[in-house]
Amino acid sequence: MISQWSHWKNGADGRKPVAAAGDSDSIAKSYKAPPQHWGKITSRPQRTRSELEAIAYKLGWTVEQVKRAIALGVL
Repeated sequence: MISQWSHWKNGADGRKPVAAAGDSDSIAKSYKAPPQHWGKITSRPQRTRSELEAIAYKLGWTVEQVKRAIALGVL
């Protein structure tokens, strides 16, 4: 019985149907700015093998350690 009343509202001239879900657009969708980027926001260009080797040489690390530090966000 309550579910029957939830789809109607009372007005001055009697009962009027209330819009069903999906009949109108979401306010959030109408005010949302279009995306200004493609892909992940945090995406970065991949370093070449020679760049990784140069960084590893400067730090005295192996290339795998440099890759791990980059993946963890240390470098």
